[in-house]
Amino acid sequence: MAINAAPPSERDRIALLAFELPGEPRSPVNYAVRLAGAIEERGLDVHLFCNKPTSFHRSHLVRGFESDPAPVAQARALCSSAVAHIGRVGQEVGSFTALHAIQWSSAPAVLGSARPGQNRAVVTFLDTVFSRYGKMNGSLENAQVRRLEQEAADECDTVLAGSEPVRQELAWLYNATKAKIITADAVECPEPSRETNNGAPRLVFIGSWDAAGGADLFVDTALNLATDVSPWEFVVGGDVVSRARLQADLRRRGQIELLARFNVEETTAAALAPGAIALVPARGAASSAPVFAAWRAGCPVIVTRAGPYYDVEDEVNGLRAFPFAQSLADAARALAKGAEQIRLWGEAGRRKVENQFTWPAVAAMLELIYREKTTVALISNG
Repeated sequence: MAINAAPPSERDRIALLAFELPGEPRSPVNYAVRLAGAIEERGLDVHLFCNKPTSFHRSHLVRGFESDPAPVAQARALCSSAVAHIGRVGQEVGSFTALHAIQWSSAPAVLGSARPGQNRAVVTFLDTVFSRYGKMNGSLENAQVRRLEQEAADECDTVLAGSEPVRQELAWLYNATKAKIITADAVECPEPSRETNNGAPRLVFIGSWDAAGGADLFVDTALNLATDVSPWEFVVGGDVVSRARLQADLRRRGQIELLARFNVEETTAAALAPGAIALVPARGAASSAPVFAAWRAGCPVIVTRAGPYYDVEDEVNGLRAFPFAQSLADAARALAKGAEQIRLWGEAGRRKVENQFTWPAVAAMLELIYREKTTVALISNG
């Protein structure tokens, strides 16, 4: 009989470690604070060990006394202090079920504190040295970070990736083929809007208004769709591009006649309502945040196969298309054939976010991971 998690004899205690160091594209500490709150709501006791003060009520400030400003030197000093700090807290409150490092910088402290058979060592990679710098070596600092990442991937009980691209990098760089995906873009899911779009099909741009975000692809797709007999409405958020900037871009491209077909809403969130179709024409974005934003609003997504396509299921919650205007326009036409299809696919996307990519969903997955050793022991003991 399958057992998902062992019932703890007392509240499980989790040590969550995150250090704020120069050069990180996203804040491990901010991520850890959000995660700590979500885990605690599952009934676990969380102790957060960070090198900066946080709003979490059970935080422990770790100080590393290292004059060298280099990130690796800072990380080693912080980890040395953290091991001693975790030991003192463990003596006061009891042993930890799991020790969880957020990012490479705190992984050595987890490995130094974990005891085989007593607690789990877990590390989450929000990214890797390759995704940060586009190369693996090239500098002594990169090589040192890479060695720490390799050690964490080899020795931790569970390796977690912040996204599918990061999981692929871990497999490629460190042969961490069993890495599990715990999203680094967990979101809040508000109550769905009841508003629907019963007029012209509404195509909403999501992403950054530049070449990487596919702004030119969106304009070219709009130009292709503008020839349809049935009218389309093309929408962008004012938080992404102003009407003046949009007008200047269309004039520069010799497509100013399209301006009358564009609607600039106050924000992208305001543009996303059930009945709309979201287009994410990014050419390689690793983050799935734009996809999640559309699904949260109950909108199906069209995404390029060069962008954050990993979570999109064709003809379930959206469509994946090649990064060309004709391919994207054909996908939009296929999706706009019926309001019921748009509604069903949008609802499927929202369910996927709620079940997998919200903080409560991430915390529920982690709870099972933290208790895996206890579960194995129960099974083996019959």
